[in-house]
Amino acid sequence: MSVEPPLDTQNLVQRAVQRQVRLPEYSQPVYIEDAQAIDDLIRLSVRTRDGQTDQIIVPAVDLAALLDQTLQQQAGSELANPLDFFLLVEAARIRLAYSFDPFFAVSMSGVQALPHQLQAVYERMLPRLGCVSCWPTIRALARRSWPGYC
Repeated sequence: MSVEPPLDTQNLVQRAVQRQVRLPEYSQPVYIEDAQAIDDLIRLSVRTRDGQTDQIIVPAVDLAALLDQTLQQQAGSELANPLDFFLLVEAARIRLAYSFDPFFAVSMSGVQALPHQLQAVYERMLPRLGCVSCWPTIRALARRSWPGYC
């Protein structure tokens, strides 16, 4: 007959908050928003995937087992943070955008340049500075953006 050491419920409460676990009472994993220790029971405030909140009471031993099981599953399949992945993809898109759209800076600035403004910059100013003129591309862009104007 082995005697298990008592659970540190305060530590268990701290580990449980802001975790996603699969509780037997729910069909999908739930997010633990708050936890409070009551003797050897833990009162959980959980949020389901559809946004509903609920409060349930779970034995501390069961919650410890569920947290350990969840941590073991997450250790085997560690995924990147979705926000970090989005930022990585967006940075690569912006870094490579100029190669597909020579006027990317103009289109991203929020300023809608008129054809005469594009002509002044790309036909008059940049050639004087020794830059390669891309006037045919500018003219095509202007025709596409403002049909009937030029």
